[in-house]
Amino acid sequence: MNDCILNNDGHLKPDYDILNELGLECMEWNLTSLTKNSAYSFEILLVSSGECTVDFNFETLECTHGSLLFFHCGDMYDIAPKGDGVHIRVITFTDFFMYPFESNTITFLSVNYSNRKYFTQLSEKEFEIVSDIWFKIEQRQKDLSAFNRIYMISAINWILFDNMVIEAGDLREDNKRIVEKIISYVHDSFFRSDFSVKSVADHVCLTPNYTSVLFKKKMGMSIQQFVLKRRLELAYDMLLRTKGTVSDISEKCGFNSFSYFMRAFKKKYGHTPNSVRKKQS
Repeated sequence: MNDCILNNDGHLKPDYDILNELGLECMEWNLTSLTKNSAYSFEILLVSSGECTVDFNFETLECTHGSLLFFHCGDMYDIAPKGDGVHIRVITFTDFFMYPFESNTITFLSVNYSNRKYFTQLSEKEFEIVSDIWFKIEQRQKDLSAFNRIYMISAINWILFDNMVIEAGDLREDNKRIVEKIISYVHDSFFRSDFSVKSVADHVCLTPNYTSVLFKKKMGMSIQQFVLKRRLELAYDMLLRTKGTVSDISEKCGFNSFSYFMRAFKKKYGHTPNSVRKKQS
């Protein structure tokens, strides 16, 4: 069990060598006196034993066994132990750790952490679950394999989604408006060959990952699937209304690959484009 590391000014600090290399560190703090902290990254704190007060955001929080706290980079807070001190398990992680993959490879890992509670009290069962996750992450934290990172990211997201990330009624309404804005943007630009999820995300001022997660959650399909649906619908309509070649129609609908267009069209409609056109003539 590691004692906390302090700066010269008495602030808690992570092990930078570990945090910079991995983007993640698990620590255990044994605190017996007032300590100050300025979060260097995202920090999840779980009080495993003892009692303390945490001063944050002009509020004093009474913390005991099972208290869970979540701080963002730059948050400043004071921990004042009571009695014999307090033992806290910590997970600290950076943006780099949460987004180590190409944006078009894994989209389900993104979480919008801006809407959050910073304190909650866990039940004993919840405490046992979060503690078990902490121990598993501690054991795996130096394994840089993609599979292991996915496991740890998913575990962290589970803690936060289940306990600390807020989706209140007004936030759900905001999300609804964002999705409506995404749909409007797609309708205006889906036929462009350079259309991308990143361009959609830039339009709504969100990350590509979070934009994808939000859209799929609300619409039941990915942005790519929605775009494909609109492109094929437009192609079907153009086959019936215009005399353009199938290749030209494919290109005008945003398809970069003619062979992919042919496969996707037949999969959706059960017939080739030429067959559809002949049946309607």
